[in-house]
Amino acid sequence: MIHLALLWHLHQPWYPASGTDRLDSSVITFRLLYNYLPMAMLAESHPGVRLTFNLTAPLCLQVLKIAEGSLIDGFREFLVKDSSDDREKALGFWNELPLSVRKKSPIARRFAEDCARGTVRKEDLTDFKVWLHLLCFHPILLKKEEEVSALFYKAVGFSDADRHTLFKREKDLSFLVAEKYRFLQDHELVELSTSPFYHPILPLLADSAISHHTETSLPLPEERFRRPEDVIAHIQRAKELYQHLFGRICSGMWPSEGSLSEEVLDLFVAEDIRWVGADNYLLSKSTGTSDFSFRYRWKESLTLLFRDRQISDKIGFVFQKMDEEAAARELYKELESLALGKDLLVPVILDGENPWDWYPEAGGVFLDTFYSLLEEKGGVRTITCSEACDLSFPDRALTSFFPGSWMGGHFDNWIGMPAANKAWKLLVAAGDLWEERKDDADPEAYHALLLAESSDWFWWMSLPADAATKRKFYGLFLAALRDFFRRLDHPVPEEEFAAFFEEIPSDILLHQPLGSITPKIDGRDSTFYEWKGSVEIETVKLWHTVQPTFLPVTKIYYGYDTDYFYLRLDFSSSFEGAVSLSFEEGSEHRVVLNGKPFTLQDTAFSEIFEWRIAKFFSEDSREIAFQVSLLHSNGTEMFRFPPDGSFTFVWKEFEEDWSA
Repeated sequence: MIHLALLWHLHQPWYPASGTDRLDSSVITFRLLYNYLPMAMLAESHPGVRLTFNLTAPLCLQVLKIAEGSLIDGFREFLVKDSSDDREKALGFWNELPLSVRKKSPIARRFAEDCARGTVRKEDLTDFKVWLHLLCFHPILLKKEEEVSALFYKAVGFSDADRHTLFKREKDLSFLVAEKYRFLQDHELVELSTSPFYHPILPLLADSAISHHTETSLPLPEERFRRPEDVIAHIQRAKELYQHLFGRICSGMWPSEGSLSEEVLDLFVAEDIRWVGADNYLLSKSTGTSDFSFRYRWKESLTLLFRDRQISDKIGFVFQKMDEEAAARELYKELESLALGKDLLVPVILDGENPWDWYPEAGGVFLDTFYSLLEEKGGVRTITCSEACDLSFPDRALTSFFPGSWMGGHFDNWIGMPAANKAWKLLVAAGDLWEERKDDADPEAYHALLLAESSDWFWWMSLPADAATKRKFYGLFLAALRDFFRRLDHPVPEEEFAAFFEEIPSDILLHQPLGSITPKIDGRDSTFYEWKGSVEIETVKLWHTVQPTFLPVTKIYYGYDTDYFYLRLDFSSSFEGAVSLSFEEGSEHRVVLNGKPFTLQDTAFSEIFEWRIAKFFSEDSREIAFQVSLLHSNGTEMFRFPPDGSFTFVWKEFEEDWSA
C-alpha cells in the first residue's frame, strides 16, 4: 500500500515596500483567483482525498489586509480609478501575468500592443484594464462566477458599473479564500501547515558558515552571519499567526525551500514542531539510502517527511507537456507501481501555484482527474502530514543530517553569488546594530530585520533574471533595511545601498551560466536537472516595448562544459526552416528543420531542439557573444534573438562539476 502525503506549498513574497501600506503588483490577486481559491475548491469537491496545504505568513497577511482595506492594492485600485499613467501601469501589470495566460486572449494582446505603441484609445484602455482582471480567473472559478462570466462574453465596451462589479467580487473572494481553507481544516478534509514567518533560509540564519559544509563551489562571504535567535523568532511568529488565523496549534512546517541543517532541526524540536518536510536527496546524503518503508525521526519527537523528488518534479515540470487527463492517469499508475507488495510512505511536496501556469487546462483537469482516481481506486491511500507521523511504520532514527535544500545539498540559490554575498554583509551589520540598540528600540525595527532575511530577495540575487525583476526584488530587500535603520534613528548607508545595485547587469542580455552542463542530445526534455545550470531565457521578454503576439520559440537555453557549447530551443509549434547560430568572432552554424523529428550526432529535434558545437578556442576564459536566428526556407530571416545586440557571457572553467 502506498501512503501518499501530498503537500501543496502556497507562498508569495511580501510585495509592499517595508513600512508602507501599498501594494502595486497584480501577483497576489492573480494567484488568489487563478490558484489558491481553485485549489481549495478542488479539495472540497473531493472529500475522499486527504491533503496538506502549507500557507505562508506573507501570503496570508497580504490577502487578508487587502480584503479588510488596511493594504491598498494598486492593481484593484487601477481597475476602478483612472489616472494619467494608466497606460504604463497596464503594461506593467500585463507583463507580470504568466506568458501562458497572456496567450489566451487575442483581444488583450491587441490592447497590450496598442499600449506599447502609444496608440491605445481611451475606451480600449478601459477594456484592457477589465481584461487584465478577467484573465486572473481560473476556468474552475469562472464556471461558478456568473457575473464575471458575463463580462467574458461581453468582451468589449465595459461600463463603470462592470468595473465596480468585478472589483466588488474580487474583494469578496479575498475574504472567501481564508474562510474556505479554514472550513476545509475544521471539517477534517485537509491539514493546514505553514513556514517560518518571512520564508528565510533557516540554516543560513542559524550560521551562514554551514555553507562551507555543503556541496557548494561558490565563494562565500567573509562575514559570518549567526543569529539562531532569528530562526526562533521566525518559527514562533509563524506559529502565532497560524493559531490566530486557523484556531489551532501548528503541528508541522515546510521549512523555506526545504532548507535544513542539524542546528535548525534542533530548534524545531525545541519549538515543539511535530513534523517538517525535506528533499529525499538530503536523506540519501545523510543515510546513504532513500528507503520510503521507514518513518524518519530526529531526536525522537520530530518526524522528517522526505519528498519523492522524481514524482514531485514530474508534476512540476513534466506532466505539463501532456494531455491533463492522460497525465493524471500516468501519475496514479506510477504511484501504484511503487508498492511492489510492501507499505511505503511517499511524500510529494511542491508549489501549489507555479506548475499550473503551463498545463493546457491550467491544472484543473489534471487535479480533478487525479483526485477522482485516488477516491475511486484502492491502491493509493492519501494521508495528511500529521497522519504520517502516526502510521504504524518502523521508525529509523537519524543521528546526522547533511545540510541543504530541495535544490540539492547546498544553498547556492541564496548565498555565494556576488550580489547575495553583499546582501549578507549588509545583514551582518544590521544584526550587530540591533544587538547594540535592542533594549530600548522600536520592536518594529526587529520586524523589518526579519523581513530583510526573506529568501525571496536572495533568490533573485542569485539566479538569472531580467534587470527589471532584479531591481524590484533588490529594492524590496533594501526597503526593509532602510526601514530598519530609520526605526533605530540610525543613518541609512545610502552609498552601500547604491553600490549594491551595481550588481544588476545593465543589459538584460548578459546572462552567465551557473554551472557545467552536459545534456544528452536526443531532442527530449528528459529531466529538470539535465539543463540545470544553463541560462534560461523567455524569448518574449527580449522585446522591451511591443511584444510579438506569437513567437515560434518560447524559450532559449544555453550553457557549456569543458568541450562543447550547448543550445536548446523550445518551439511553440511545428517549424519548417533553418536555425542559425552566429558568434561574434565570425563563425556561423545552421541546421535545417522540416517539422519532423530527427536525431543526429550533434543535433536532435523532437520535443525540443538540442544542438552542441565543439569549443572553438583554447583559452580558459573568454567573452562570447552570439545570436540565434530563425530563417524561412528561402533563407530570409524570420526572427532574431535577441532583436538587438547579442547574448553575452564569459566562458570560464567551473571549479567543481557535480550534479544531483
